[in-house]
Amino acid sequence: MNKYDETSGMSLNDIAYKTVNVLLVERNWFLGKKLANAEDSKAFKDATKEKYFDRANLYHYLQFYKLYSNFVDSVSRQSLINH
Repeated sequence: MNKYDETSGMSLNDIAYKTVNVLLVERNWFLGKKLANAEDSKAFKDATKEKYFDRANLYHYLQFYKLYSNFVDSVSRQSLINH
């Protein structure tokens, strides 16, 4: 049985999926911002030491940040979850 949130009309599973998606988008944006603000490629080298990040993904995070550099400043987490 899938439970529903009465205020949003969404299933709790859908709310959980949407929340995780928002958090991943924010994480990727902030990683891209950190890389964009780095003075040299040291940020890439440091980040690739983590087992979850390879250079290709880091490059995508950087491109995502450059494309949507004002994204987090202009969109609140609450508006993403509710729409």
